[in-house]
Amino acid sequence: MCCNNSIFSGSVKDSDGKYSVMLECTHLINLVLSHGITEVNADATFKVVPANMGSQLLSIHFMMDNVSIPIAYALMETKLRDSYQCVMDY
Repeated sequence: MCCNNSIFSGSVKDSDGKYSVMLECTHLINLVLSHGITEVNADATFKVVPANMGSQLLSIHFMMDNVSIPIAYALMETKLRDSYQCVMDY
C-alpha cells in the first residue's frame, strides 16, 4: 500500500510473450515530478527475487537533492532488451 492505494499497477507483455509486473505509487510519482525532476536511474537485482516470480527485480529511482528515491519496481520474467523497453514505455 502507498497513499492508501495498492502499488500493483498492472503488467506488460513483451514481443516474446514474457510478462513484467509493475509496482508503483502514482501519487508519489506525481508528487516527485512536481518538483522538476530531471534525472532518472534504474537498477536491477538478480539475486533478491521471490522464488518462481521472475528473473529480476528492476527498480526505478528519481534523484532529488542528491538523494535517490525509489519510485517504481518491475518484477521481470526476462532480461531481454524488449522487456526493458516495455517496462520503460509503461
